[in-house]
Amino acid sequence: MRVLMVTAHPDDCIAFLGTALKFKKEFGAKLMEITLTKGEENDVEGSREEEMKKVSKLIGYKHKFLKG
Repeated sequence: MRVLMVTAHPDDCIAFLGTALKFKKEFGAKLMEITLTKGEENDVEGSREEEMKKVSKLIGYKHKFLKG
């Protein structure tokens, strides 16, 4: 099973993460998140991009930014 999360902002995955992790744990799903923006207005020198890399690696899912 594959689960794709599409979010508008880098920190939106928190709202969906619980459900996605449940799919991963119970069904062995492969997770991927596509974030539509990098949150440029509140970003400090690419910090959000770095945060997303760390979180996705820690939890074990793929992450891509659509914009940029």
